[in-house]
Order: sequence, then C-alpha cells, then structure tokens
Amino acid sequence: MGKGKKGGKRLTKKQVAEKLQQFFEQQPGKTFSFKEIFKSLKLDTHPLKMLAIDVMEEMAWDDFLTKVTDSSYRLNQAGQVLEGRFVRKTNGKLVRARRWLYAYLRKRTQFDGGT
Repeated sequence: MGKGKKGGKRLTKKQVAEKLQQFFEQQPGKTFSFKEIFKSLKLDTHPLKMLAIDVMEEMAWDDFLTKVTDSSYRLNQAGQVLEGRFVRKTNGKLVRARRWLYAYLRKRTQFDGGT
C-alpha cells in the first residue's frame, strides 16, 4: 500500500503562462504566494513549479504582474506608465531625446555602479 504514481502532467511554457494569466485575471486585486498558486493550479511536480516561477518572473518583467515579495505576486492593475519631463534649453528649444537619454543613463549607471 505504497503511494501510487502521480500522473505527470506535461505542460509547455505557453500553457503554464495561459493558466497563470487566467488565474490572475479572475482575481485581480488579490496577492498570491507561490504555495497558493501551485495548489490552485494543481502544479504538483517540481519541474512544473520551477517553470511557473520562471513564467511569473517574465510576467513581472513585462509588467503584467507585480512582485509583492520574493514569493508572492499580484496582477498589475496600474498598467504600464511612462513618466518623463520635457527639458528646454535656455534658448527655448527642446533638448534632443537621444542626448538627454544618454546623459540620464550615464548618470544612472554611475549611481547604480556603487551599489
């Protein structure tokens, strides 16, 4: 009377992404831990869990999900928002975007390099 074999579900990355997307869209305001996500989507094998974590990381990078803690996510309801400002020279002309972006990134990398 040992344990029966688990029927290994084989899901592709695309199928896992679709399941996660539907799961988060059904409950938009709620934050879920890995454990809750795995249990509700019935991801019971280690490879499926690791694949789901990778997919959620990618969804967070794509701003579909918001990472609340190291092991919990929620649906990003704010969407993608770009913030910025127009910079004018003393003569009234706008600063070229490429030059401003280069200067901004240069300052940012100098600042981030120390941490």
